[in-house]
Amino acid sequence: PVSALDVSVQAQMLQLLVMLRSTHQVAFLFVAINGHLMLINALVQSFHAFPVGDEPFAFLPVAQPQTWGPEIFRMRLWIALPLITMLMFVNLVLGVISRVAPQIGVFSVGFPLTVSIGLIGMVATLPLMQTPFMIALERLLAVFG
Repeated sequence: PVSALDVSVQAQMLQLLVMLRSTHQVAFLFVAINGHLMLINALVQSFHAFPVGDEPFAFLPVAQPQTWGPEIFRMRLWIALPLITMLMFVNLVLGVISRVAPQIGVFSVGFPLTVSIGLIGMVATLPLMQTPFMIALERLLAVFG
C-alpha cells in the first residue's frame, strides 16, 4: 500500500505473516490457532451484525449504542479498581511518611516506589482479571449477536 502497487490480498496476507515472523515470531502461531479463519469469520459476522442496505443506520435501534458508554465505564472501573485502591493506599502511606519524616524526599522516593508497586500489582492481579475480561467480552459479543 505504501508503494502504490497493485498487490493481491493473498500477497498482503503473506507479507503480514512475514512481518509478524520477523518482528514477533508469532506468524505461525497465528496460522496454527486458525487466526486467519477467525479474522475472516469476524468479517462475515460484521455483515450479519451490520447489514448493507438502503438505510445505513438501521442497526442503531437494535444495538442501542447509547447504553454502551455506562457499561464500558462500569467494566473499566471494575477491572481497574484493585490497582486504584492499591495505589491510593501507597500514596496515603507516602503522605504519612512525608509528615513523620519531612527530610525524606517524597518525590524522589515516591515516584519509583509507586511505579514499582503499580507494576508488581499489575503482575499480581493479572491472573485474577480473567473473569472480568471474559464477562466484558461475553457482554460485548452478546450485543453484536
